[in-house]
Amino acid sequence: MCLVLAGLPEPVCNVRIGGAERATARVDLALPEYGVVLEYEGDHHRSDRAQWEHDIRRYEDLTAAGFVVIRVTSRRFRRPRDVVSTTYERLVKGGYAGPPPRFDTLWRKLFEPSAH
Repeated sequence: MCLVLAGLPEPVCNVRIGGAERATARVDLALPEYGVVLEYEGDHHRSDRAQWEHDIRRYEDLTAAGFVVIRVTSRRFRRPRDVVSTTYERLVKGGYAGPPPRFDTLWRKLFEPSAH
């Protein structure tokens, strides 16, 4: 919602990236036409060694397949405007020609409640 309410294209949720023979990854959010993936990194991605190793390989595979991975943690999402702006920059590099994000009253109310 954070991206869509800012006017960016709607990402696909829990999408499988890769061919029919072998999936590169199933990702949290993707804008495949622009080569952008967003992944939420819960603390278990850091604290579980097997998960950490798995994630490193997944990100290497996604990068090799031409995707840019934007990794979002709970701390990073405390600044949602930065996440939206980073996503927009990556979309533009991937060919997006739409308008820049807009942070209207509703967006600020939902995602920057301390600003009110």
